[in-house]
Formats: sequence, structure tokens, C-alpha cells
Amino acid sequence: MSDTKCSESIVDGECCCNCIHQVRISCHPTNGKGKFDKIKVGQGSILELMGYGCKVCQLFGGDDNKDAIMFMDKKHGMCELHYPKDIKKENEEN
Repeated sequence: MSDTKCSESIVDGECCCNCIHQVRISCHPTNGKGKFDKIKVGQGSILELMGYGCKVCQLFGGDDNKDAIMFMDKKHGMCELHYPKDIKKENEEN
């Protein structure tokens, strides 16, 4: 288990916030500005946080999902494919 336990975890300190699959998603100045844009979210500075993404869906579906992420509006959560960041670091050191 991760040395970086999450205080908001529902499973013994494990959480999306300490999983290798989570990434930050930033805004972009041109998001939602097009005349026919259906989605009007994520407009702003690239330094502004829009939400979080989970790369776990890249593990399924072959080449169709190799670049896919799942959007999350919260930093915290949990799934059965949680993989703590510190385990990845330990494996890279060995």
C-alpha cells in the first residue's frame, strides 16, 4: 500500500489521488469558443485545473483506447485497478 495515505479514502488510505493512473486536466483558451461547439466547459488558462483524468481505460480495448482517459470532476475516488504511485517508484528503482 502507498506510504502517501489519503485522509478522504474509503479503502485504507488508497485513493485515486495516490494512484499512478490519475492525471491532471487543464483548461485551454479556445475550448467552447467555436460557433458549433456542443461542450462549453474547460475554457481558461492552461494553468487552470479543469479536473482529473484516469488512464486506467487504456488497459482495455487495444489500440482504440491507447490514448484514452476518463474524466473525473473530483480528485478522490477508488476503483479495483488502483495502483499506488510508490509501488511504481520502487519497481523503477530495482
